[in-house]
Amino acid sequence: MFNWNTPFRKQLAVVLAGNTLVAAVNFVGLLVMARVLGAQVVGTYATCVVIIDIGFAFINFGFNQAVIRYRAERDVYDAALICVVLQAIAAICILLVLLAAGKVFALSLFPTGPWLPAAILFYRIVGLFTSLLYAEYEVGLNYGSISRAQVAAAIAANAVGISVALFHSNTIALVLRDGASSLLLLV
Repeated sequence: MFNWNTPFRKQLAVVLAGNTLVAAVNFVGLLVMARVLGAQVVGTYATCVVIIDIGFAFINFGFNQAVIRYRAERDVYDAALICVVLQAIAAICILLVLLAAGKVFALSLFPTGPWLPAAILFYRIVGLFTSLLYAEYEVGLNYGSISRAQVAAAIAANAVGISVALFHSNTIALVLRDGASSLLLLV
């Protein structure tokens, strides 16, 4: 018989329930936004996100795991924070290189201009700091707080995105949706 009374298993159930709810909220929100905005707008946004995320994958090293493992050592946290700042600088450099390559080779990597990838990169960088801040909650197995914050951020961000999409049929609705989620998780 499986015993759910251990703290780890209870937290596992909370994480699974929270992640499932966040996925459902995001699915419904994106489905509504896709119907309102249309395939071209969503496709443009998705292309920019994929390009940024491919570059971002090479610099996201998961320094929050060091904070979890060595929680008693303040210098580890400080070092992780410095590394996250360096990651943010590297991400900005990658974006600048991509924008320059697009100009040099006459590629249309970002058809909306530089504002869309810059906005996507901004909330990805906010996400780096958020994961570092949430490491403290992960140390204490306080996944309930993290899950509640993620669900609340997903609901609020989708409400913002859908509201903007109803009045402005462009990629700004998707940017504001994802940006609001990142910023709400930081708070």
